[in-house]
Amino acid sequence: MAPSPTQLVGVKVLLFDVLGTTVDWRNTLTRTLTSAASAAAAANPALAPLAASADWPALVHAWHDAYTTFSSAVAAGTTPRIPIEQHFRTSLAEQLHAHGLAPLFAPAQLDALAQAWGALDGWRDAAAGLDALRALGLRVSTLSNGSRAQLQGMAQHAALRWSSIHSAEDFGSFKPDPRVYLGAAAAEGVAPEECAMVAAHLPDLEAAARVGLRAIYVERPEEEQAGAAEAKRIRAEVVDLWVGVEEDGFLSVAEGLKKLGVGQ
Repeated sequence: MAPSPTQLVGVKVLLFDVLGTTVDWRNTLTRTLTSAASAAAAANPALAPLAASADWPALVHAWHDAYTTFSSAVAAGTTPRIPIEQHFRTSLAEQLHAHGLAPLFAPAQLDALAQAWGALDGWRDAAAGLDALRALGLRVSTLSNGSRAQLQGMAQHAALRWSSIHSAEDFGSFKPDPRVYLGAAAAEGVAPEECAMVAAHLPDLEAAARVGLRAIYVERPEEEQAGAAEAKRIRAEVVDLWVGVEEDGFLSVAEGLKKLGVGQ
């Protein structure tokens, strides 16, 4: 059935991507690493030139790209799955080495910095938007490649009041493995078509739609990696509700669903 806002009328559960859709990993991690480097330079002035030369936004982007490559390979069955925290810690060390910044941090500091993925700031509309959606009678739950511990940490840090937390680790893989989407629907006790995936990444929505979920797109700055032609195709074939970056994120989702009578 062709995508349309009216296809959302029977939805009972919204499953949210978290990294990039609900929380702002890019700016949070950049601030965290910048602050840690400044502290390292203050403690050891010999490190000050190295800290000052760092391009932290570029390193954070590469760190995230490594995570995307890893999780996609696990979902495809070409790479063994390891805890995501272990991947982030190993990958951070690799990125620091590749950028010539390894001397800045001792191993214990790397351990702490890798945990920053569990304390990411929410987008400005995230907490209020989730509350507005819950007020419609909808369940709002995570469906993220982040670990359960990371998602719980983010919920506390950013005041995200989830109905349930579902992590891809619960289902032994990562998105876009179909088992993750179907597993979350089953855990919620509803049919796939009674769930809508909410994400800022069109391939995530396409994978969810393939197994019967509805699709809500929330555009976030710099998040979409699909090319223009692919984005146009997925939007036409999959997306039931589109919230542009100029709108108000989850609050606009709540407004659109309220007009449709969803959850009421």
